[in-house]
Amino acid sequence: MFNQQFSLRCLMFSASVFLFGCVATDQEAENTVSHTTLHQGLNPVSADSDIKTIRIVSNADDYRELLADYSAESAKTLDFNQYQIVLIDLGNRPSGGYSIRIDGVLEQNNHIVLEFTQLTPGTDCNYSEAQTNPYRFEAIKSLKEIVIQESIAADKCSQ
Repeated sequence: MFNQQFSLRCLMFSASVFLFGCVATDQEAENTVSHTTLHQGLNPVSADSDIKTIRIVSNADDYRELLADYSAESAKTLDFNQYQIVLIDLGNRPSGGYSIRIDGVLEQNNHIVLEFTQLTPGTDCNYSEAQTNPYRFEAIKSLKEIVIQESIAADKCSQ
């Protein structure tokens, strides 16, 4: 009798974990905010900083002016009544192998959380020894306050 009750409890616990896991995943998908990468690179035109910088841009004039420091590309057409741009600039890095990965953009209560990972050179990987300055312009479809969550991870070699 005890073994049957124990087995039943284990089965119910497993089912509830499975069901709640699915609900959390569905809920997270509903909270995902539309975003797109507008520009990214490793060597800005004239922006040269030793420190990491994150900026929120909310109008076309600031976007064009800021972009000119990073790229010769033309500014993309964007409706600033619906979008904001997040610029992530990692600053000067001693070699290649550094990059920015956007992990998610989620709506939480009254704000947006942009999650990104600063990728660092992986061990035993071959990268350029030239100094780099990774940057990324990410358009976020929301006018809510943007909160940044950053993590750091080693890049996995793709050899």
